[in-house]
Amino acid sequence: MIKKIVRKVKKALTTRPEKKFQYNMQEVAKLYRLATRDTKTNLYNSRYFETQVKHEVAIAQRYKRAIAMILVDIDDFKKINDKYGYKMGDEMLKRVSSIIRNNVRDTDVPARFGGEEFTVLLPETKIDRAKEMAERLRTMVLNDPFLKSYNLTISAGIACENNGEQAQAKSIFDKSKNLYKKFMPINESGSKDDLFDKANIALKYAKTHGKNQSTLFNQSMSFSNVHNFNRNNTNR
Repeated sequence: MIKKIVRKVKKALTTRPEKKFQYNMQEVAKLYRLATRDTKTNLYNSRYFETQVKHEVAIAQRYKRAIAMILVDIDDFKKINDKYGYKMGDEMLKRVSSIIRNNVRDTDVPARFGGEEFTVLLPETKIDRAKEMAERLRTMVLNDPFLKSYNLTISAGIACENNGEQAQAKSIFDKSKNLYKKFMPINESGSKDDLFDKANIALKYAKTHGKNQSTLFNQSMSFSNVHNFNRNNTNR
């Protein structure tokens, strides 16, 4: 579909160069949407999300501004798919996506990161605000009439950078990085990955400690428990 639209735009530019700024802008908008949105959920896709993370983290670092990230995962989604079928599973994905999309700010970046995992980037956001957002999303999913009828819940992991509370934990986290690398791949390209990695640890911690909860990354989390989760759990 994207290639088809690109060909149409290129044809308009080459066959009618005198009108190169007058081609169908609806086609361009459609192309942009297909390139940046997940077609099933209408959230941003992972490619666009990663681009925005790099951009927003660079701004946060330069101006010493807080930035937060929330990772969300549907609990036991494989079991739900097995019990109710993939078509119903898709309806649940769409409903969770709608709740996320309708409850974030215009400046936030909500995305479907893959499968049943979602993420929200929150620029200019400190820990308290990020925790409130994650917990609000969790409780809204929990109390949604449609999702509640299938006992669907979510877990969330939260991380924040350039915030005083998290800064105190950074040195301890850095000392643990060698152990961390043994069970969680780290991209050494910069703190855009640190933010995601920390949120991912917090999410895995929430999944191994009862699910249906939102958890903030901190230095006291058990790396061994997260390691066991990654190795043994196949029905998240």
